[in-house]
Amino acid sequence: MTRQHHDQEADARASAASGTTAMPRPIAVGVNETPGSQLALRWAVEAARLHQRPLKVILVADPAPASHYYPYTPPGSSETFVLQGPSPAHRTSEAFERAVAYAEDRLPADAVTGVHTPGRTTAVLIDASRNAGMLVVGSRGRSAVSAAMLGSVSATVAARASCPVTVVRSSDLVLDGHRRVVVGVDGSQDSEDALEIAFREASVRKLPVTVVHCWADLKDEPPGSEAIFGRRLPAVVRKLAEYREQWPDVNATTLLLRGDPAIRLLEESLGAELLVVGSRGRGRISGPLLGSVSQDLLRQAHCPVVVAHRQEH
Repeated sequence: MTRQHHDQEADARASAASGTTAMPRPIAVGVNETPGSQLALRWAVEAARLHQRPLKVILVADPAPASHYYPYTPPGSSETFVLQGPSPAHRTSEAFERAVAYAEDRLPADAVTGVHTPGRTTAVLIDASRNAGMLVVGSRGRSAVSAAMLGSVSATVAARASCPVTVVRSSDLVLDGHRRVVVGVDGSQDSEDALEIAFREASVRKLPVTVVHCWADLKDEPPGSEAIFGRRLPAVVRKLAEYREQWPDVNATTLLLRGDPAIRLLEESLGAELLVVGSRGRGRISGPLLGSVSQDLLRQAHCPVVVAHRQEH
């Protein structure tokens, strides 16, 4: 395992100089001390194993000394003493060491890289996404408060990363009887990218894919009619044929549903192993923002959510 205490630009220069651009892009995972981060690490390690990619464990922390001084006044005393103890940064360093050790125990030793660096978490992770095959981050659970306040790091990274981003929460559950990959499509380029990711993930996980399209004005034809895909989403149908040929081991079915896409995809995520969506979709707003459907699903989905981003090769 390689550990770096870290100059991001030097890392990029070294990669270019050593000709590592031909190597598989790593799965990058942002870690800290939270339970959501620990589950994100577990998910990323498994993804690296399944895809046979290297793993980069990234922890961002403010620079600080290894010890800190705390004022302490004993009960019943008028005197205040100064006690020395571990600083928050030191505890964060321990979390980093544990995360790297966890990955090393489960992957080949030369497949794990650790990056412990000062800086702004969102900026460092977005920068890391430029050379990653996927970026994995944790988030808060699905309580009323946490659903309304998707972690700012997760939301920003999911919107602005240069590679697909997987957001894993502490409450994500998989029911064995419904294991599948669900992907939402609407005919946009982003949703076509999501479709490719869904097939790739389903293939390595040996799962079926459910391709979901939601439409508010379905009146004349019954939901579930694949013929509607051909009329409304011809590009998606062409991609489906292409990916079925490329991944013949994946059983893909289409599902046409009436109603709001966020609500219906939320329902379909219950029991799914993974939900894949585009970053914006039709009617996109320009700029570094997620589409409203993607935002809602990141807050509420019952399984990990992958937000598709097209990578520059």
